[in-house]
Amino acid sequence: MPWIEYNGEIVSDSQFCIEFLNKKFDKDLNKHLSLENKAIGRAFQKMTMMLFRLNFDDDMKMMSLENMSRFLKWWSHRYYCRWNLRNAKAHGIGRHSKQEVHSIMMADLKALSDFLALIEKCFIFSEFTNLCQYCERMKETFWPDWNE
Repeated sequence: MPWIEYNGEIVSDSQFCIEFLNKKFDKDLNKHLSLENKAIGRAFQKMTMMLFRLNFDDDMKMMSLENMSRFLKWWSHRYYCRWNLRNAKAHGIGRHSKQEVHSIMMADLKALSDFLALIEKCFIFSEFTNLCQYCERMKETFWPDWNE
C-alpha cells in the first residue's frame, strides 16, 4: 500500500499522499490540466462506490435483507461481503475511515459529473441525436411530470 512519512506524519493511500504533498508545499501538480483532463484522471483513477455497497459499517447494507432466507443472509454475509471487504482492504480503500471513504467517493462523483457535463457539451447533442431522442422518449414515457 503506498504511503509516506513526512516529519513524523504518516499518510496512507497514493491519492492522500499527493493531496498532502500538494498542500504541504503549496503546489498543484495538475494545474496545467484542463477541467476535462482533471475529471478524466480523477474519475478513472479509482471509484469507491463498491465499498459503500458492501456493508462498510452497520449503517450501510449491501442489499435489503428483509425478504431473504436465513441461509441466503448467512451466505451473502459470510462469503460475498467478507470477500469483497477483504479485497477492498488489500486494495487499500478498505483501510480508510467511513469519513475518508465518503470524501473520496464525493470527489470521484464530482469528477464523473464534470466529465459527463463536458461530454454532453461536446458530443451528445451534436453527434448522437438519436441517443438524445431516445432519452427524451424514455423520459416522456416513464416520467411525464419530469419538469414539474
